Amino acid sequence: MQDDNIPLTGLDHFFLALEKHNGKSKTIGNTCRYFLELDGVLTKEELKNKLKSDLLTTQLASYRLKERSIISGSFWVKDRFNDVEITEIGTDDKIPQSVLEYNIDITENKPYFTFFLLHRSNQTSTLVFCWHHLLMDGYGSCLYLSSLNQQIEAKLYTPSSAKFSFLAARKARCFVQKSAKPKLTSVFNDNYVIDSQPAVHIVDFTLNETESISANALACGAFFGQSTYYLASCAMAVKQLLEQKGRKVESFWVPVPQDKRKKLSTGPVLSNHLSLLFYRIENTLLHKGIHELTKDLTRQMKSQIKEGIPEKYNSLMHYLRLLPKSTYYRFIKGPHGGALSSFLFTVAPDHPESLASFMGRNVTDAMNIPPLTFPPGLTFAFAKYKTKTRIFVLYSTDACSKDEINNLAFELKELLLKREK
Repeated sequence: MQDDNIPLTGLDHFFLALEKHNGKSKTIGNTCRYFLELDGVLTKEELKNKLKSDLLTTQLASYRLKERSIISGSFWVKDRFNDVEITEIGTDDKIPQSVLEYNIDITENKPYFTFFLLHRSNQTSTLVFCWHHLLMDGYGSCLYLSSLNQQIEAKLYTPSSAKFSFLAARKARCFVQKSAKPKLTSVFNDNYVIDSQPAVHIVDFTLNETESISANALACGAFFGQSTYYLASCAMAVKQLLEQKGRKVESFWVPVPQDKRKKLSTGPVLSNHLSLLFYRIENTLLHKGIHELTKDLTRQMKSQIKEGIPEKYNSLMHYLRLLPKSTYYRFIKGPHGGALSSFLFTVAPDHPESLASFMGRNVTDAMNIPPLTFPPGLTFAFAKYKTKTRIFVLYSTDACSKDEINNLAFELKELLLKREK
């Protein structure tokens, strides 16, 4: 392999297949966003000079996608460097709709990332880093921005030492088929509008509330992080939402991303280094309460890790990448027809200390927001900023109304803070 040719990971091919589907919508795509609110003004000229002098930026801006071959799949190929676009907007909106609807087009011959500078009336700026999910994952964005901020030396790419086998891939496929067997319910329904708009609702928690959530998670049996308690709460809130819409709720099926890098790793930045855990949320457990549901989800997590399902799934993704995109998408799009999941759920990487300030300005708030995949049209992204929990509820205005999301967010907060006896 040439040094300038870097193979896509299995999850990269997954996101590439999503392009076939997301192309149906003009305003909902596979673009991620990282907001850094600063305590001073950052000018376009300062940022432009910073980007031009940064080696990692130059490298990332030079790579393009090369079409797949039958034998080897797709590659990142080094091409000529193009300037990174910077767009300035004067606004006091925390998340402007134009930024939320902005999509990176990977068919254009320009970098797969861009920046916005939002200039506020109080003489401060918000830096927004937007990138196509194919280029990097959420942790990769933390590494890139920290490197740009000259706090770490992030690595663009490191060769993978992962080993793949057909037997492991087959076992993963059998597990996923069993996990996703009918009957399942999704937020998605067939009567969606192609030009449906993306929206986001933010649920913030105080430090005391965050500590209460941690205590509740432990009391419910979430001994290996709080993600299973988060997911249980989301599932119960979605159940109530769908029942209020007159929908019959069966079981839910939700794949959850898991970062494969070693803790405190400084790379690689390029590509998606993720695997998935798959959770089946039975209707009977939804009726038993959050304690029993959390215990079951924790059991599923431990069982999958013990059986090596994330590693086996990597083998499956490795071999599936050789399929044509249309066939690949039909193969992985999930048990709900057009929807990949009942709803989507993720826990974002913690905002790093290396981004406590940026280019000499203190960071007063930070938001790492994943894309909204539609269908299913509802994504929960949990995050922490300065030890306080925050939830981003991303939704399609066709899948849910603003009032429905307000009610769902209220119910979700109540579930997370309520201590079951």
